[in-house]
Amino acid sequence: MGNFKKATKKQAKLRLALFGVSGSGKTYSALRLAKGLGGNIAVIDTENHTACKYSDRFDFDVCECEKASINNIVNLLNEASDYDVLIIDSLTHAWDELLDEVNRIAKTKFGGNSWSAWSEGTPKQRAFIKALLDFKGHLIVTMRSETTWEVQ
Repeated sequence: MGNFKKATKKQAKLRLALFGVSGSGKTYSALRLAKGLGGNIAVIDTENHTACKYSDRFDFDVCECEKASINNIVNLLNEASDYDVLIIDSLTHAWDELLDEVNRIAKTKFGGNSWSAWSEGTPKQRAFIKALLDFKGHLIVTMRSETTWEVQ
C-alpha cells in the first residue's frame, strides 16, 4: 500500500497531436482545446506568427521560434514549465530535422542504409519524446500531414 495512492483526474495530463494539411485549422483547434482545459496557455510558434492571428480570440503567451530544432524545442519546453497548457505549433519542423539528420548519417556513414543510421538517430528521438512526455502541464502539438496533388 505504501507506494499506491488514490487516483484523481487532476493527475492526468493531456498529450494530444493534431494532424492536418496546411490551413485545416490545427492552430485554432489547439487554442480552443487549450482554453477548454483552462489555466494559463503558452504557444511555441514555429509557423511564422500563425498563432498570433488568434490573439483577439484567445488569451495566451507566445514564443516565436525561428529555428525549430529539437534542441530549441526541448529548451523551450523547460522554459514553459510554469504554464498549465503548452501548444507546439508545429512539431513538424523538429521532426523533419531528425529525419534529415538520419538521412545524412545514412549517406555518409552507412552507404545509404537508413536502418543502420537510426542507431545514431534513436537516442536523439528518445530524448525528444521524453522531453515532450515529461512536460508537467497539458501538451498539444500540431503536425502537418503531407498534401499530394494529382493532376488529371
